[in-house]
Amino acid sequence: MAIKIRRSGYLHKRKQIPNKRGVSKFFGRNVLIISLILFCLIFIIYFFLSFKASAWNNFQNLLIINSLENNDLSILSIDKKNDKISQLVVSGNTIFDASFNFGKYRVKNLYELDKSQKYHGNLLLTSVQKNTFAPVYMWTKHNLMDIKPNKFLKILSYLSDSSETNMSLTDRISLFLYLLPRNRDITITKLEETGFVKKNKDTDGESLVTGDRLPTDLAILWVNDYVSENQTRFEIINTSNERVLPDGIYKIFESSGAKVSNLVNNTDYKIGSDANCVVVSEDSKLLLYYASIFRCRTVKRTESELFDFSIAVTKKFIDIYR
Repeated sequence: MAIKIRRSGYLHKRKQIPNKRGVSKFFGRNVLIISLILFCLIFIIYFFLSFKASAWNNFQNLLIINSLENNDLSILSIDKKNDKISQLVVSGNTIFDASFNFGKYRVKNLYELDKSQKYHGNLLLTSVQKNTFAPVYMWTKHNLMDIKPNKFLKILSYLSDSSETNMSLTDRISLFLYLLPRNRDITITKLEETGFVKKNKDTDGESLVTGDRLPTDLAILWVNDYVSENQTRFEIINTSNERVLPDGIYKIFESSGAKVSNLVNNTDYKIGSDANCVVVSEDSKLLLYYASIFRCRTVKRTESELFDFSIAVTKKFIDIYR
């Protein structure tokens, strides 16, 4: 006996297949809306944070370690006063003498070394200072040259991820807004073309080794205008039993535009167990600037002295750059 199966009407309805083109158009139309919302949020956050102390608000010259896509590293120099951007590209195969006595490492491996040892960027930062004498004080794992208005996810990652930078949110927003125009001229220089490095053969193939003397035209990019124009002179107070400081420490100061006028060995000088160095000055800008470079504690001086500022250093500080 044949069994008749009654087919309900709703079973005969064809499934509605989403129109992929329609979905694409929907998201395409809404990218602009999402971008506008993002920019509005950026401006609102920036408005509330801009009054806080930041490198962007206090320094005319900014130096930032910036990672590139091909494992290279760059030092981005921004001169806000003259509206100039310079980028020094350091090949990932360049051999650096890593700070904190870690020995020789290729530049492309420094970030992973820093991360594995949990230095939170300090090893990367001080290694670049030690080998290039650049007075850098900010770093980011993001490629700043690739953060553009049409790359929503990269912008979001750059602004929200504080684990891969030591830049404050205020500085990240300020820098993003400054780099936003596409018609900015950027002078790009490769370190290997400056004469500061030489080629070397090792077990891993060809590498580049940094030298001892930084070319003048390169060092000029890193001079802080405020420090240089005021002919800043300073004193180093060595609180350790070490009688000779690493030459790189002096060169970092020179690259910033300051002149070492005195060196005092004073083991009785008290810095405190919570810091490797302390900067003392009556000039707030100098305090913030050099404390940012060397991660020092600051002491505001109330009376004028012979030198514009003093920096007292411990053995731990010296060992970072040895």
